[in-house]
Amino acid sequence: GRKPTARSLADSCAAFDRTYGTGCFYDPGFWPSSYASRVLPRPGGLGWPAMTAGQERAWSRIDGVGIAP
Repeated sequence: GRKPTARSLADSCAAFDRTYGTGCFYDPGFWPSSYASRVLPRPGGLGWPAMTAGQERAWSRIDGVGIAP
């Protein structure tokens, strides 16, 4: 088969509406915003380093936390 285009999907709306009677809600002009504009970053995700030196010392004392050398 062929990959549908935005225009071919919009053009097929009338046929599907006649069959199912639900209307067509497809907008061929829709373009989603960037992921970063829709999802909040993790804590510390906008600044580097993500942890302060004190936080790193506290977390490094917990067994099993961190990246093994």
